[in-house]
Amino acid sequence: VVMGFGSGKGAGPGMGGSSAMAIDGETANSGALASLKWDQWKRHTPLLYDMLINNNLTHPSPCVHWGHRISEDANMSTQRIYYSERGASPNAIVVANVKLPKERSTAPTQIDKFDEHHTSSQINVQFKIRTPEGAEVNKIYTCEQNHNILVTKSDLSEL
Repeated sequence: VVMGFGSGKGAGPGMGGSSAMAIDGETANSGALASLKWDQWKRHTPLLYDMLINNNLTHPSPCVHWGHRISEDANMSTQRIYYSERGASPNAIVVANVKLPKERSTAPTQIDKFDEHHTSSQINVQFKIRTPEGAEVNKIYTCEQNHNILVTKSDLSEL
C-alpha cells in the first residue's frame, strides 16, 4: 500500500518536488519530462501496487503513524491512522480510519481510478485534535495497552 499525504502532483516515486536549475532554456523541457514521467508512473500503478491511497493536504505531512486494527473481514481490514496537518490554521493531528484490502484482492481497474486531485474513498477522517499555538507535530506515538492514549512530539520542548 502506498499512502500519499502531500500536495498535488509530484508525489509519485522518483518525482522530486523541485529540479536543479536548467541551463540554456532547458527549464521547459525538464517540466515536460517530469510530466511525462508522472504520466508513465500513473499508467503503471496497477502493475506496481495492490492499492494506492491519496489524501490531499495543503502541505506534506511531517509524520504519519499507523494505529491499531479496528476491524477485519474476509477481504478488507480497517485500521486507524494518525497524521499531522500543517499549514492550516491551526495545525492539527488528524485521526482517521483507513480501509485496506487484503493482499492481492484489489482489482486492477480500481487502481486505475486513482486521481491525485481527490481524496481516496478509503480514508474516513474521524476528528482533528488541535495542537498548541506554534507547535508542529513531527512524531506521533500510540500506547499498545490503551488505544485512547496518544503521545506527540513537536518543536516545542514538551510531549
